[in-house]
Amino acid sequence: MLVALIIINVFLIIKKRSDKNNILLSKGGGYNSSSPLFDEMLPFHPETNLEQFVGNMAKLLNCKILIRKSSISTTLNARPVIRSLFGRREQRRYVIRINTRQDFDGVKIEEVPLDAKIGLWFHELMHIKDYQSRSIIGIIQRGLQYLTVAGKRMFEHEIDRMVIMSGYGRYLYRWSQYSMQESTASEKYKAFKSMIYLTPEQIQKEISARVVLHSYNSAS
Repeated sequence: MLVALIIINVFLIIKKRSDKNNILLSKGGGYNSSSPLFDEMLPFHPETNLEQFVGNMAKLLNCKILIRKSSISTTLNARPVIRSLFGRREQRRYVIRINTRQDFDGVKIEEVPLDAKIGLWFHELMHIKDYQSRSIIGIIQRGLQYLTVAGKRMFEHEIDRMVIMSGYGRYLYRWSQYSMQESTASEKYKAFKSMIYLTPEQIQKEISARVVLHSYNSAS
C-alpha cells in the first residue's frame, strides 16, 4: 500500500493551495446512461455559466468536482483528490485546474473560441468519467501509463475517443484544430500537443468511421 501511495503522489496533485483559489464544489445524483450523454450540459457552457456547467458534470458522473485556479503546465487538467479515493466511489472528489500562469507558452483559456473551449472541457470531463469508473488500482495503472511518452499518448488518445464516442467529436475537433494550428502557443507546445493527442485529421477520421458504423448498424 505504501508503494501504491507513492505512485499516486507521483501522478496526482495533493491539494495544497489556499481556498481563495477555489471556484466551486458541486455534487449531483447520477445520470441516465440511456439518454444522449451530456446533452443537458450544452446550454450551460463554461463561457457563460461555469457553475451550472460544472454542476451538470457532477450530476452526470455522481461525484464532487472542484474548480481551482492554479499554476500548471497545460491549459486545463483534471485530477482525483487522493484522500477521497479511499472512500466510497460516490464520495470521490475531483479537481479541474485552470492555468493562471502569465508566462505560459501554451494555449491560454481566455483566448480559446467557445466551440473549442467546450471540446477542451469535455476532454477533461472524460478524464473524470474514466477515473470514476476505475478502482484505486485502476487509477494507479493510469498513473503508471503517464510516466512514459507512449503510455501518455495511449491514455490521451483513449480519452479523446471517449469524447468522440459520446457524440461530441465536433467540439474536440475544434479544440484540436485551434490548439495545434490556430493558437498563439509556441511551436514547441503545438508539437507536443500533436504528439500526445489526436490531431484534427485523426479526429475527423474517427468521426467519419463512427458515422459509417452507425449507418451500418441502423441498416442491419
